[in-house]
Amino acid sequence: MPRNVYAEINLHITWHTKASAPVLTDAVAQHLYRFIEKRALETPGVQIHAIGGTATHIHLAVSVPPTLEIGRWVGDLKGAGAYFANHRIVNRKLL
Repeated sequence: MPRNVYAEINLHITWHTKASAPVLTDAVAQHLYRFIEKRALETPGVQIHAIGGTATHIHLAVSVPPTLEIGRWVGDLKGAGAYFANHRIVNRKLL
């Protein structure tokens, strides 16, 4: 086995609003981007390269460590973002 191992996992994650409804106004999107960025950085080894989107979807470009269970992490991130938008920003079922 080699002693020096290098791994690089880069992800481009996108998710849409329900029925692709244009509900991510500038005000909502800015709060949501900050929340997602903070939440993603709570995971050790995650680096955020960019976050943005349109009124109907969000893009997130990240590098993650090879030990991260990607499917669960992405699901948790998306779920937390939807919960935050629905309960903290607009107090209704937005996402």
